[in-house]
Amino acid sequence: MDLASISYQDFKEISSKRFEEVPVHYFFSKEQKEEVYKKLGVTDKTAKDKLFLALDGVVLKSEAHKLKSYFEWYNRSIEVLHKRENFLYQMFYYEFGNHEAHINYTYEDVFKDFAIDTDDSLVVKAYKKAQKDHWKYVNDNDCF
Repeated sequence: MDLASISYQDFKEISSKRFEEVPVHYFFSKEQKEEVYKKLGVTDKTAKDKLFLALDGVVLKSEAHKLKSYFEWYNRSIEVLHKRENFLYQMFYYEFGNHEAHINYTYEDVFKDFAIDTDDSLVVKAYKKAQKDHWKYVNDNDCF
């Protein structure tokens, strides 16, 4: 993966595929919990010793290194990518169209949510350009 030229959408796809390799297990009901525990060979009594909570799911402690490795890779990548104005622009523009990000009134609120430095002029410039282009697209295409 070439961090010097990768697009936001390509990075998003690659990072999603890599995350799918991380063995995080989710459950939202008692039945699902029982299924996950059975699959992992865990009981209510052994869960505390064998599992830890991660990302609203559980990970076997014996496989926690995979989650750690993913986040180390992701954080190193983001550190490089957030120095590229075009990547930042693509990121903001995509997310404006992807969900309700465009309803935020100030970029400071958005940056705070994503732990992005509000004093970084490159980030602010990319954000404002993406916001302007997004609203132009919305208005030109009668999206409301």
